[in-house]
Amino acid sequence: MNLIQRYSLWIGLLMLAFPAFAQVVSKPFVLKMGLAQVDLVPYALVLEDSTGQLTWEQVKNMPFSSPTENRLYFPHHNNRVYWVKIAVANPYEVPLARFLEIRNSTVNRISQYITREGKLIETIHTGDAQPYSTRPVQSNYFIFPIDLPASQTTEILLRIDTESDAVNLPLVLWESQSLLENAQRERWIFGLFYGVLLFTIIFHLFLFYKLNDTAVIYYIGYVVGVGGFMLSMDGLASQYLFPDFPQLANSLLPFSALFGGLCLMIFSYKYLGKENLARWAQISLAFIGVLCILLMPLCFASNEMITYIIIFASVMIPLCSVIAVVAGLVAYRTDPLRAKYFITAFFFLMGGIMLIVVKGFGIVLGELNEYGLKFGVAAEVVIFAFALTVRFKQMDERTQAMALEHLQNLNRVKDEYNQTLQEEVARRTEELSNANQKLTDSIRYAKRLQEAVLPRRFAVSNLFPRSSIFEQPRDIVSGDFFWANQIGQTKMLAVVDCTGHGAHGAFMSILGCRLFDEIAEQMSLECPAEWLIHLDRRFRRILISERDETIYAASMDVALLAYNEADQILEYAGARRPLYLFRNGHLQVYKGSPIAIGGTLTGKRQTAFFEKHRIDVQSGDIVYLFSDGYADQFGGQPEQKLTLGRFKEILATIHHHPIHQQEQHLKSHLTAWQQSSPQMDDILVVAVAIS
Repeated sequence: MNLIQRYSLWIGLLMLAFPAFAQVVSKPFVLKMGLAQVDLVPYALVLEDSTGQLTWEQVKNMPFSSPTENRLYFPHHNNRVYWVKIAVANPYEVPLARFLEIRNSTVNRISQYITREGKLIETIHTGDAQPYSTRPVQSNYFIFPIDLPASQTTEILLRIDTESDAVNLPLVLWESQSLLENAQRERWIFGLFYGVLLFTIIFHLFLFYKLNDTAVIYYIGYVVGVGGFMLSMDGLASQYLFPDFPQLANSLLPFSALFGGLCLMIFSYKYLGKENLARWAQISLAFIGVLCILLMPLCFASNEMITYIIIFASVMIPLCSVIAVVAGLVAYRTDPLRAKYFITAFFFLMGGIMLIVVKGFGIVLGELNEYGLKFGVAAEVVIFAFALTVRFKQMDERTQAMALEHLQNLNRVKDEYNQTLQEEVARRTEELSNANQKLTDSIRYAKRLQEAVLPRRFAVSNLFPRSSIFEQPRDIVSGDFFWANQIGQTKMLAVVDCTGHGAHGAFMSILGCRLFDEIAEQMSLECPAEWLIHLDRRFRRILISERDETIYAASMDVALLAYNEADQILEYAGARRPLYLFRNGHLQVYKGSPIAIGGTLTGKRQTAFFEKHRIDVQSGDIVYLFSDGYADQFGGQPEQKLTLGRFKEILATIHHHPIHQQEQHLKSHLTAWQQSSPQMDDILVVAVAIS
């Protein structure tokens, strides 16, 4: 402390001794446009209430004094209350809004009184000892919205009940946008810091699972203790863990510090090794560990007891680090490689801890106090990762030396076995390659048979000149197919999705196509609903064995339309498949019946009923029939189904394009969605433009 600071301290003490002399007239802070944030501590006045019984009406006319050394620091006392007065003047002719932030998340009780011209305007009571819901703004710190009327001075009175805690009170007046930007920056810092801690815990749990080294589990306990301590210091414990239980949130701070200290002592002993530590170092580590165990239950006692434990923890935390470092220096003589990482890590940690401790005693060093411990802990975690790696490497080298001779013997046996295995693998690979080629040739031949049986594209284009077909089998052959025919003046068009895909689906598609052709030749039906009834009967008759009444797990989902061009009437019926119609840019959905052809019911069920839809179509309408493969395709980020909702959006985007281009648009959208995901099912989409 230089000479000027010493004289200033003595003058401040004299002024506190004579309140009448120390009375200072409140100098308001005059608001300026474009000022993002302002430190209000230089404009603050302080009054100490030793009784804790004064009200704002009594306080407002009492003499206040300037804070010592231009900072608001209230030392440890028994239940002292402090009043802080700040005046903010708005010189402009428009009202303004600002936010007052108390950048200390551990203040037990805070009351804010807003007055203008001696009249009380607003009162807010909150604090670390109150439920989180009492805070006017959701934040880990205490933030109060301040309305500043035009051309008026607003006086802010803060009642700070320390409840025996030492309190440092940074006060910042924020413009709203700047407050949001600062909160966003802090969220990034918190996310990075706690992400490092979480990654460290998960990574070392994995190491413990692999190596079963108890030193790792105590290091994890230490990191958990540090994380709980930092959550309390940052106010995140009150915000996220115990918003309705402030006592638990307050108890977490000393408990985490003691738990972390206990785990640190045990970890130091385990990591450095008993053989590398002097007797006095072992006793010191054990003494601190036992002391932590004895004090941990007291963390859940009264607030006054918690305060004393916090004071003790503030001294013990750096003491634990010092003892650990000294133990590391002792171990350096016998195992320098392991000890140097240990010592370096704790030097970083001690630097960060000291910044927190001195902040508790009122020594403010700006953002070094805010983020110094986080940097120290993060650096220590990274260095300890290397340290544990060195430890595991040493253990691994010893294990390898012991197992080397055994490994050489195994290698000789392995070489002999590998030679035999390679010959067997080569033979099996050739057999599998031949079998796969035969299977592929068979499937390709089945595809040619399927193409010979199923309708070609021109069968649709002859009946519906303005049409488009997008089909993409999952395998070489497909279980989806389209069918088209003309019966009298009615043009029939169906899209069918058979159970399964590949060879199974291909055989089902051939069976379904044959049934469609039989009904068309034998019955000449023009009503889609009646058509599906007869199709269901014939399909079930084939699937159900007459001998043992076995029901095979096979079915077909069908979308079937009948279009009379002369009357401009379209009739539709569906078996679990809908029809989409776009008219003037608007989508109309016609749902099919919830029954599959041949599905779910026994061979003795009643005749299925399929609902018929009659639609008066217009020129320019676009009709879509499709299987479920497009909507069920996985893709995107994160990977998920495309879904019918997104499929509708795609159709809404492309339906106005020329009909012959829609196949390419559907393919492009599917490729962009699918990316590297494998195709899940056969895909078939048929679009028809009404002329």
